[in-house]
Amino acid sequence: VNAAAPEVEQKLLFITNEDGKLFSFRQLLQDGEIKPPALVFVQSKERAKELFGELVYDGIFVDAIHADRTKQQRDNTVKAFRAGKL
Repeated sequence: VNAAAPEVEQKLLFITNEDGKLFSFRQLLQDGEIKPPALVFVQSKERAKELFGELVYDGIFVDAIHADRTKQQRDNTVKAFRAGKL
């Protein structure tokens, strides 16, 4: 069965353009609809890097996992996420 664990809340929004996605994501954060810890999946490592920069600019503790990162960096990010630091 393809389903999330019962304690995992999922939300799917259809947004028509990239600018709208960032605006909607920021709005969800402001409204408290997304509460840390949260995972956000994006289409490419380039988009992950862009979103990382935008969220850091907003003062949000965030990190990214993608193929340009070393295994140690990816492992550290997972550990920080599990510890509630991201």
